[in-house]
Amino acid sequence: MAHKILIKRNPSVPFRVLDGECFIYSSFDDRFHHLNETAALIWMNCAKWVSIESILSAISKDYETVRSEAKKDAESFIKEMSNAKLLFIK
Repeated sequence: MAHKILIKRNPSVPFRVLDGECFIYSSFDDRFHHLNETAALIWMNCAKWVSIESILSAISKDYETVRSEAKKDAESFIKEMSNAKLLFIK
């Protein structure tokens, strides 16, 4: 994925943060998704169109991680959520 790509969560997908944990309900496949901390950080930062670079900066700010590993994990999550119609990519 290139850095010029923007992502945004699907506004029709309900989610809740309970006791610091994020849960997404997908009516597309009738299942709940329990997000880990990094995935929840990505999800919460996608309320508006945002670049992958902005997401990586947020991850780097909150976690000690190698940027290349963070990029790989973020892109994997974004691709999975996009395929499930939970995130939009443009």
